[in-house]
Amino acid sequence: MSKNDRSEYLLDCFVDGEGLDTILASFVAIAEKKARNQYVNKITANQWNRTARRLKELREWCAKFGPGSDCR
Repeated sequence: MSKNDRSEYLLDCFVDGEGLDTILASFVAIAEKKARNQYVNKITANQWNRTARRLKELREWCAKFGPGSDCR
């Protein structure tokens, strides 16, 4: 897949409500995994936890008001 095709695919996912939710869920999982990593210091773990929390909030907001929510 070319770089242009991947970019177009990602844009389609962001516009499609289900795709956006999937992407955000993946980002949350990555952030939570980084926060649980035993080799990161406490400050870094706190930053990853904060990132995961904010991504969850964004995911909830997008479910209510974002693409695919039928909110106009």
